[in-house]
Amino acid sequence: MKNYPVTNKYNLPDEVCRAIMKDRYTAEEDEEFDFSASTLVAPVQQTVLKHRHKDSLVVRDVTDYFWAFLGSIAHTVLEEAWKETVNSFVEERLYTTIEGKILSGKLDCYADGQVRDYKSTKAYKIMKGDYTDWEDQLNTYAYLCRVNNIPVQSLMVIALIFDWKEYDKSKKNYPECPIVKIPLRLWSLDEQREHISHKVKQLILGYSLSDEDLSTALPCSERDMWTDVRDFALIKTGASRATKVFDNEEEATAHLNGLKNKEDYTVERRMTGRTRCLKHCPVSNVCQQNKKLSGTDTADTVIDTIF
Repeated sequence: MKNYPVTNKYNLPDEVCRAIMKDRYTAEEDEEFDFSASTLVAPVQQTVLKHRHKDSLVVRDVTDYFWAFLGSIAHTVLEEAWKETVNSFVEERLYTTIEGKILSGKLDCYADGQVRDYKSTKAYKIMKGDYTDWEDQLNTYAYLCRVNNIPVQSLMVIALIFDWKEYDKSKKNYPECPIVKIPLRLWSLDEQREHISHKVKQLILGYSLSDEDLSTALPCSERDMWTDVRDFALIKTGASRATKVFDNEEEATAHLNGLKNKEDYTVERRMTGRTRCLKHCPVSNVCQQNKKLSGTDTADTVIDTIF
C-alpha cells in the first residue's frame, strides 16, 4: 500500500480502496539512488518538503488517486504486451552518477532506438500542446540510456486520454482519438547533461536550506503551481462582464485594433488559480510559499490587464 494518509469519505469497499492505493511501481525509497528522473521533473521545493515532512502530508481521499490507479493498470497491461517484442526492454531501471549523486530512471519502454513513455492524461493537456515536462523527463531517460551504451534516436509519448469524448472532436486542437502518439525533441548529450546537472545542483541546495529559505531561494514558479492562461477577455470600460473572449493574445489584439472606439476597451489575460497548490500538492500545508500566497487568490480566476 502507498504510504499516504487517506480518507474514505464515500465509504468504498475495502478491496476497492486497497486496489486503488496499491503501489504497482517499485518504491523509490527502497532503491539505492539519490534522485530519480521523475524527481527532476517535480518542483524542487515540493520534493524537499515531501522528504522532510513525510509524516505530515496533506490528507487526501482515496478517490483522489483514481486516475493514477487507471494509469497504473494501463502500464501493467502494456508491459505484459511488450515482453513479447524483440529488440526492446520494459520497466528497466538505469543508473549513473552526476554531481556526486546517483541518478536513476525506470523506462516504460525502449524499442529499436526509441525511448517510449506511456502517460495517462486529460484532453486539455493535448489541446494545450505543452509537453515541456514530458520532454524533460524523456530526455533524462535518454541520457541514462546513452551513458549506459544504449543508443537513442528518438523519443515518443503514447498519451492515453481518459476523459476523451467523441462529441468533443469538433473543438479546436481536440485529439481525434483517445490514444495519441506525441514525438518529442531529442536533445544533444551535452544539453541533457547540462539540464540534469542544473536540476541536481538545485536539489542539493534545496536540502541544505530551511523551509523558509527554500521558499525564497527555490520558489515554485507559476508553471509549477499550475497557474495558466485561461483566456483573453475584451472588456468595455465600466462593464463587469467581457464583451468577447479569445483563446490567445493575437486574436484579442487583432479584434481590438479593428474597433473604431478601441480606446474604450481593455484586454484582460485571465489566469487559472494555483490549482496544484490548492488541490493537488501533498505538502501545501507546510509550504511557506503557499502560506504567504494563501488568501490572495483562489482556484478560479486571476485577472491581469495587459493592454
